[in-house]
Amino acid sequence: MTFCAPLVIKRVSEKDKSLKSIDVRQKIRTIRSEEMVEDKGKTPIFCEKLCIVCKGARSGNSVCKSIQNLELKIFGKNGCIWGAARTKYYGVTPDKKLPEKLKK
Repeated sequence: MTFCAPLVIKRVSEKDKSLKSIDVRQKIRTIRSEEMVEDKGKTPIFCEKLCIVCKGARSGNSVCKSIQNLELKIFGKNGCIWGAARTKYYGVTPDKKLPEKLKK
């Protein structure tokens, strides 16, 4: 059995609607940005330790570097979804090695 709260409908002018929607959007952005700063999520292990292309390129393999450069041109500076997760978590793009202070 579920309980639903009653729906209240109020008439609001167009000016009030636009102001309220802007306020709500700003609050949502603030909440999301605070969540991203506080909780970075799970460690992106795949790009760092398992991806053949990224791991090989960072270790100096020229074939892997060529493939990774092509991938970065196609997907943007953060690379694929795993590279983007690595960039978000560590702040380092997939083609660069982690600084010593970030290694755990």
